[in-house]
Amino acid sequence: MASASILGNIFHTSDTDFNGTITPSGQLAITGGSIKLTISFDCGTSTVTDTRDTNNSTYNTVVVGTQCWLARNENVGARIAGSGNQTDNSTLEKYCYSDADANCNTDGGLYQWAEAMQYKDGCSNTTSLQPTEPVQGICPAGWHVSSDSEQNTLDQDLKTGTCNAARMNTFDCDPAGTKLKTGGTSGMNVPLAGRRDSGLFYEGTTYAWLWSSSQYASTMAWSRALRSTYATVGRFNSFYSKADGFSIRCVKGGPNTVYYSSGTYTSPIFQRAQVASWGNMNWNATLNGQQLTIKARTCTYSDCHDRDWNCGDIDTGAAQGGAGVDLKSGSPNCVLDSQPYIQYQANFISDTTNTAYLNDILLDYQYNPDQTSMWGTVKFFGSITFK
Repeated sequence: MASASILGNIFHTSDTDFNGTITPSGQLAITGGSIKLTISFDCGTSTVTDTRDTNNSTYNTVVVGTQCWLARNENVGARIAGSGNQTDNSTLEKYCYSDADANCNTDGGLYQWAEAMQYKDGCSNTTSLQPTEPVQGICPAGWHVSSDSEQNTLDQDLKTGTCNAARMNTFDCDPAGTKLKTGGTSGMNVPLAGRRDSGLFYEGTTYAWLWSSSQYASTMAWSRALRSTYATVGRFNSFYSKADGFSIRCVKGGPNTVYYSSGTYTSPIFQRAQVASWGNMNWNATLNGQQLTIKARTCTYSDCHDRDWNCGDIDTGAAQGGAGVDLKSGSPNCVLDSQPYIQYQANFISDTTNTAYLNDILLDYQYNPDQTSMWGTVKFFGSITFK
């Protein structure tokens, strides 16, 4: 936290984070002297809970090179028998090796290619249609099925020898395979989950097969393979069809820090004793086409438990900032001269493509110590950043 001080009876802060709270649920992430409205996420430390799963499965995350991955195979969906096909319906479907739920619990589900893509852009197991990448598919929000290119990046990050990105139906990139398998140094811990083929299950404990989101032909897509006795990684496009059931590993889209597109910043509560009247509010903002509204409230008690936020906006839709906007101009008005505590809220509505900044908030007041009228200013210097 930045420093704060008491100047007379005025709480004056130059905090860049304002010691405040942010909603919706998030955390204060101070970067370059500004606040960002962020989801609390730190790849390699944070976990991801998939609420679509009836068990609310929690996935660890792992950083490999510049990529952020879920640390185990996807396991979302209702199990269907290996003898049937997964279909384009309202239900996420998966196979479990040997039709045993226990295998899904340890190794994740097995998915036909189109089901894993969730039929994006009309793709299927029998037509030559490449869905626009990245493909979220069965992955949690903010994550997507890894593409052939992203899988190659993973191979290259973990190899020490040759690693032919264009190899077809062969293994390379020693010792990436060893590092990727359960117990390997990458932290990916890919289990040898086997595959489903024409209603039967094969190669459990011997091979891992993982789909990419990248199509090769009408009935085939690029995949990666790990073998129990190999230190290398296979890249395949024609041995098996899209209708086979392979594992899915999800990779994160975008930077590791995730930003809300909009939200509300609530300032700390500031005190001015012997207030004769509250005056104007001044601020400046860089909005880049975004919207900003500001509210203010005064309170009798230091925790403001006597006042809610059912207050009107005081900025009257000002674009880049307000100069001398009356604190009592909100309807309903929540600023009373008889109350010594004051607080404000700033609400951003973003178009998600730009970053907005709110700077230099000043609240004017008139106070009357010893019956002598004097003016002062409560100043808040810093920068709140929303993206």
